[in-house]
Amino acid sequence: MSDETNRPNRSRCRRPIDPVVVAHTAGRFTPQPVAQRPRKQHWRKQCARGPPDDDDKDAYSIREFCRRHGISESFFFKLQARGEAPETIAVGTRRLITKEAARAWRKRRAEASAT
Repeated sequence: MSDETNRPNRSRCRRPIDPVVVAHTAGRFTPQPVAQRPRKQHWRKQCARGPPDDDDKDAYSIREFCRRHGISESFFFKLQARGEAPETIAVGTRRLITKEAARAWRKRRAEASAT
């Protein structure tokens, strides 16, 4: 019996040839595929937006005010250009919004949305 009779007939084999196996048998390097990390969900966290909790601060920076009230800084400056933003005070080179000004602004915004 010859070796050719013991081998399966390759022409009848319908399975596709794996290129990684072929490269490995030829002595070529094939990098392992990098496992992909699951994609992040970029949805905003759903949370109720009421008046922010009071803390020990008497005034907020513009960035803190916007974060606590759920608005962007660019929207704040648009409101300020229209004269609808809360009043700010100058402390050195910083602009701050007092708690009272923020409370009055929320009240004005609630009245404007009710009408």
